[in-house]
Amino acid sequence: MNNLRENISNNLLRLMNQGALNQREMAARCELTPAALSQLINKQRTPSLETVIKICDKFSASIDWLIGRKP
Repeated sequence: MNNLRENISNNLLRLMNQGALNQREMAARCELTPAALSQLINKQRTPSLETVIKICDKFSASIDWLIGRKP
């Protein structure tokens, strides 16, 4: 579970950097609260499947990439 959280955190940070988004902008784009996004980035929680799908749809990313199964 920790590896999954770490992969998601790293990839969320990559998406933020690529889009030059701050945490508030990223949260809004993902339809999350800034606190919820912070918990994901800080590996304090694992996102629901619904949240994973929403993030992938918003950034045209695959679920496999977001969870770290594919580079």
